[in-house]
Amino acid sequence: MLYSDEMTQAAIDDGNTGFNYAVVGHDVDTGGIDGSAQSSCCQCYQLIFDYPAENQANVNASQTGPSAIPIPPPLIVQSFNTGTNGPFDFDVFLAAGGFGGNNACDPNAAQKSVSGFYQYTGYPADGGDNGGVKGAGKYTECKTATQWVTTASLSSAACQTRISTACNQIAASSAQITNETIRSCIKSNDPNSYYHLNWNVYAKRVECPSHLTEVTGCKLAPQGLPAVSKNVTTAAQAATDTTFRTNAANGTHFSTTTMQDCCKPTCAWQDNVSGKGLTATGQYNSFYSCTQAGVPITE
Repeated sequence: MLYSDEMTQAAIDDGNTGFNYAVVGHDVDTGGIDGSAQSSCCQCYQLIFDYPAENQANVNASQTGPSAIPIPPPLIVQSFNTGTNGPFDFDVFLAAGGFGGNNACDPNAAQKSVSGFYQYTGYPADGGDNGGVKGAGKYTECKTATQWVTTASLSSAACQTRISTACNQIAASSAQITNETIRSCIKSNDPNSYYHLNWNVYAKRVECPSHLTEVTGCKLAPQGLPAVSKNVTTAAQAATDTTFRTNAANGTHFSTTTMQDCCKPTCAWQDNVSGKGLTATGQYNSFYSCTQAGVPITE
């Protein structure tokens, strides 16, 4: 997940310290950023944040920006799941990001796991609904009197206490999973890198950095795509670079959402990778997956 030790180290090892790494849900944008590909699985993208897709976080609650809060650092992401809002969406996997249609995170939620298994033993009640633990989305402590969002409102002690109290309810049988999930939950709500918000972004499909795929386990053969543009980290720079796109083929602006459902992602099935015409390197033809106890799934 975003801000896990593994993702942070992978970005360092790839020399991409100006970026954060994540995995995302993304439906194939046929005729657009994904060309003629039948599946988005294991494809990588460079995302440059522009302004919030949620009006409340823009100056004067404008629909077109500018942002009233700091712009998060750019992401390099790999698609691990499908079934999102559409081909324009990059659904960032971060802690307590909201369940969507499935829940294998929280055993106490009304929405039950189909398998009967859960990743966590404790989970905030807000973690699964309406965007999850999202200060800008649901907590009045994080907003102004007019229900707008500013750096000051997100930075307030009341807001950050509300967020940390919710995030610290996360517990798993593994101390490492507990600690990384709490960190992801809190840091994704940091006023200076507020990823836990829907953002309009510039997007570019790129060859996957090698250490990112070491973490995820899915490695596509070289496709002749450009490498990450390390000198493009801001919207102003992306706007002057014709290799970046603002819209999907259907004309909708590329944007991010957030999720964590703790289920096996669709790209953990090789049928959605090599079975959809994508060529993998060796047998690295699907995302790594494991049981809630951390035992690798090999069949």
